[in-house]
Amino acid sequence: CGASPGSLPSASGEEVRALLLGSLSEAEHIVLIALFRLRSRQASATLAKALYEVQLLHQGGGFVATFTADRYCAAFDRLRQLRLVELSGMGAGETPERYLPCQSLVNHIYGDLVVDLERSGAGAGSSSAPLLPWNPLRALPQAVQQWASRQRS
Repeated sequence: CGASPGSLPSASGEEVRALLLGSLSEAEHIVLIALFRLRSRQASATLAKALYEVQLLHQGGGFVATFTADRYCAAFDRLRQLRLVELSGMGAGETPERYLPCQSLVNHIYGDLVVDLERSGAGAGSSSAPLLPWNPLRALPQAVQQWASRQRS
């Protein structure tokens, strides 16, 4: 390796993102997918709207986990700590955080991941080869994969 003695080789930005996205929990991926779905419909994104998207996933059938807003709020907070999501309008006075505009800083990556899911048939059993060699969304439950790839227009 070309690294000098006592130093570690540096990782590319892509490798760092892959490691970070691979370490996310199911709830964190679901929050990022909800933000992606809102953005793909040109809807303004807030935590409240993302929670509603997630609630619809749970109510729509197929995803058997019980909807618990606190679980997804905690996931949102962790995504903010990881700097994958940011709030806009800080200092907006009395506006609760849940209603402040927010955005995913990895929305473009999630766009690629969702397209990859769609091309590979949103899960196992598809004959279509995936575009990406590694996609953390493929490890999510089938109902979540299908939810990620529908209603994007």
